[in-house]
Amino acid sequence: MYAQGGEGSPRWFFIPEHADGTFDFYRGFEDAVKKGRAQLLTLPGKEGELPPTGQSDDSQPHLDNWIDCIRNPGRQPNGHIHTGFWHSIGAIMATRAYREGRKLYWDRRKEEIVDQPAV
Repeated sequence: MYAQGGEGSPRWFFIPEHADGTFDFYRGFEDAVKKGRAQLLTLPGKEGELPPTGQSDDSQPHLDNWIDCIRNPGRQPNGHIHTGFWHSIGAIMATRAYREGRKLYWDRRKEEIVDQPAV
């Protein structure tokens, strides 16, 4: 999966691993989708619509959350450092599971990817 855009971009493409190992990221995804080398992922009801490449940090909900955190010491913003860590782990696990053709599990106690569910 490839996110085309900046932080918070809802524009995602699924690009299968190709037999020849090549994919030209610079020629554009529109051409790749037309040729069947990539698939645009969209929300239900928005099929075929190209989402924006980002969301503004100036959006009202984003600003309100940030101001609320400033006014309330100890409160965490919606997108704190742990959120980034958790998203990274999910992306790493998905990639490895796809490439290795098997299920992987997360051991919260050890904070590592394992082959069997933690007990």
